Amino acid sequence: MVKNLFDMGKKAFMKTIEIMLVIVFTTIFLLALLQNQFSTPVNEKAEYLIELEKDSGFRNYVLQNTGCFNSTTSSSGYIRRYLPSRLDYNLCIGTKPTELPVIDVYVNNMYFSGNLTSVQTKTIILYYWIS
Repeated sequence: MVKNLFDMGKKAFMKTIEIMLVIVFTTIFLLALLQNQFSTPVNEKAEYLIELEKDSGFRNYVLQNTGCFNSTTSSSGYIRRYLPSRLDYNLCIGTKPTELPVIDVYVNNMYFSGNLTSVQTKTIILYYWIS
């Protein structure tokens, strides 16, 4: 009788260990799956405008311009210093874009209040995608 109780306890303990292992492996699998599914393929730093905000030339450019600009416009020199060349973009200053590609587009935005000599509030939105 004691041996039967011991065997039943041993079996219950083994089942508990098996269940715990299943839970651990399932959790690890789900975390790995979800991390890969929702990670951005850009694999770059996502806040490009933070670096641009420190650039006094870019700040002056924002003060003097309103509209949407892309890689073929005069804003290209400022943006290309910080944005990798494999990404294409639209930079919108104080306005919304008229056209974006039908692919995954990532967005950074910033509320701009001016530079050292002038106060003008503008919203800057950088739309970028893998070209």
